[in-house]
Amino acid sequence: MKVIKSILQYKIWLFCVLFSIYMYIFSPAFGTLNNLNSILVSMFPYGMVAIGLMFGLVTGINNLTIGSLACLSAVVFGLVSGKYGCVAGFLAGVAVAAIIGLLEGVMSTYLKMDGWLVAIALMIGVRGLACALLDGDTVRVTDPLFVKIASTKFGPVPCLFIIFLLTVVLIDFILKYTHYGRSMYAVGGNAEVAASCGINVNKVRVIAVIISSILAGIGGIFVTARLGSANGDLGSDAIMACLPMVIIGGAAFTGGKGDAKGTLSGCLVMTLITTYMNLFNVYIDAQKVIQGAILLMVIIADKYFANKEIKV
Repeated sequence: MKVIKSILQYKIWLFCVLFSIYMYIFSPAFGTLNNLNSILVSMFPYGMVAIGLMFGLVTGINNLTIGSLACLSAVVFGLVSGKYGCVAGFLAGVAVAAIIGLLEGVMSTYLKMDGWLVAIALMIGVRGLACALLDGDTVRVTDPLFVKIASTKFGPVPCLFIIFLLTVVLIDFILKYTHYGRSMYAVGGNAEVAASCGINVNKVRVIAVIISSILAGIGGIFVTARLGSANGDLGSDAIMACLPMVIIGGAAFTGGKGDAKGTLSGCLVMTLITTYMNLFNVYIDAQKVIQGAILLMVIIADKYFANKEIKV
């Protein structure tokens, strides 16, 4: 019985292993170093955005602005780094994401505005701001330091992927071993009970949205590192790409669940599925249909298990 529980606890990782073996059998090209590097490169940009989405969901907040924030941070990063270097660009991109996150958090908590409407309004407005800054153009990042960091590898492992893994460790540490992290789970599980225990629910949620937005902004900068440029369409599919990663990884729309390690496993699952479709030349339109179907199944499964817990 203990063995079965242990297997179920790591079922997502087990699926990744079995699915990788299956892919290698039917397509030996999957096992090459180039393909491994391609998988890692594909994981870290939206993986970082997904961690940001998960961080908000732990407190019960679905940060729909992550895609637009990734776009705006990438654009600001590209524009500022072109004049003042990548360090200044990175700080500017993160600062913009933090400010938008603070604005969203305050409006949806302290000002008691509808969180979904606030998120949708900011999602549209933030992307519009990014497009206005570009004026229909594309910004390219050629800063030597940034190019070196983006291209550095340790064997087949990109430097940025290692930064991504360190972020996973840091976020899990915050969630599991700090007072604030425990407060997040309490707020997401039952905000009224958390408030009765002396937890400042609004403060916890505002900080969560700010950190969620910062992580999404860093994810956008990671996308820029992968592409070498940023435009107004960057991150337009972030929600569709990241939601399955987060929910597969154990988070829930209702809040109170989720961690970075689980999101990492969900990110790997979706990346492997995308790699499989690319290796077998599945048309891009068909890939979108499959991704949409996966997202729908994930939402249905999440609702099923949520109802099951209520009945229990």
